[in-house]
Amino acid sequence: MFELVAEHGPEQPSLEPLFAGLDRDPSGGNHGVRDQQNLPLASEPESVVAYLRAAADRA
Repeated sequence: MFELVAEHGPEQPSLEPLFAGLDRDPSGGNHGVRDQQNLPLASEPESVVAYLRAAADRA
């Protein structure tokens, strides 16, 4: 585990080295890395489905 702290100073040229060792979220889905596939989208409440559709439209 690590803590990201804001400090005064020059901007880092890249944050890639900081996050390179972390697992990436699967692309094209609404689950994060290591999330269990325990609730099919069709079983989500309509409010959740509507939110996910709206978020996808903004992306």
